[in-house]
Amino acid sequence: MLIALTFLRTPSPYFWYKILKMSAVAYSVDPPMKEPLAIAYRKKHEITLIANSLGPGTVCYAEGKNAVIVFSEDVITADLLNLLAEAGVKYIASCSVNRSHIDQLAAAQCNIRLGNVPTASLIGFLESERPMTIALEMINNLDKWQADR
Repeated sequence: MLIALTFLRTPSPYFWYKILKMSAVAYSVDPPMKEPLAIAYRKKHEITLIANSLGPGTVCYAEGKNAVIVFSEDVITADLLNLLAEAGVKYIASCSVNRSHIDQLAAAQCNIRLGNVPTASLIGFLESERPMTIALEMINNLDKWQADR
């Protein structure tokens, strides 16, 4: 009689690190926001920064990502939300104080959670400090969503 023993191999720490990190793509990143976003995320998450705006032709960059970071210039329609949901996106973080540029009803129907920059977080900061404050709020959203997974 032959008895085969299988030993469960413990995954490497890198394996768990990859699972726990949020992966995101930030669209419409202009030069003033690039450095604050790069500093704020401190390699806690995998974030791809691109200058292109979010549209049907650029949804491919969100393929396999957990989250998308957008700015108020990016108008997110129901059709775009469906494409994002098909790509696997579960979260959209808006770098603005409101979400009027996002079809919120369609986002709810696609089971995509939304986040934005609270108005209170910008009070008392100089205009020159706002990019870093906005970047920190975006990372804060990713941190919260990561904790909920």
